[in-house]
Amino acid sequence: MADFSIAPEIAARIEKLERESRTLRRVSFVTTLALVAVTAIGAAAVGTGTVTSKPFTIVDASGHARVKLDALGLHVFDAKGRERLSAIVNQFNQPAFRLADPTGLVRFRAYITPGNDPSIKFEDSKNKDRMWLDLSSMDFYDAAGNDRLIVGMTDTDPSPIVRFISPNDKPMLSLEAGNAAFIRLFDSSGTKRGYFGMYDDGSSGAQFWNASGSSTWSAP
Repeated sequence: MADFSIAPEIAARIEKLERESRTLRRVSFVTTLALVAVTAIGAAAVGTGTVTSKPFTIVDASGHARVKLDALGLHVFDAKGRERLSAIVNQFNQPAFRLADPTGLVRFRAYITPGNDPSIKFEDSKNKDRMWLDLSSMDFYDAAGNDRLIVGMTDTDPSPIVRFISPNDKPMLSLEAGNAAFIRLFDSSGTKRGYFGMYDDGSSGAQFWNASGSSTWSAP
């Protein structure tokens, strides 16, 4: 009987994804608390002043603007005047929450897309996407901004899938678990070259093809 156990390196990747998922839950919890706290500060400030169409600004002891409430939403600045947090309604008339690093570069975004889907995105110090989470998938990007790993659900017949992608945006390997669990292998052009796992009828097997699609080996 063929051994279809998951290779150690693939198992290690899956374990890493589970750890990152736990970290994401913690980040989401902390950012939600931060948003609630900052919104409460803004509301309290407005309650002590006169509401006008002009931006409402809170300054620190040195006279630096630290919180601003305007027609777009709420903005929080650090002591150097860089915007570090904002909760606004963007150009698509959708809510968006952003966190920036000490240089003012946005590194975290949580927003509703124009298609009304919630999304969360992490960016690196070079303004490249590194992770993107929506309702159906979690995407991981390399330093060049290329989508290299997808963990999520398939589009047509929703089933769990893990897909590895090459730098030129071609599939390399996918692990799927619909009615049956199986692994697909692809060459550098994205052509399917191998399959091993379970079939819908409950049997198991493997098959490989050449670049032209002709079968070169199969079992049983």
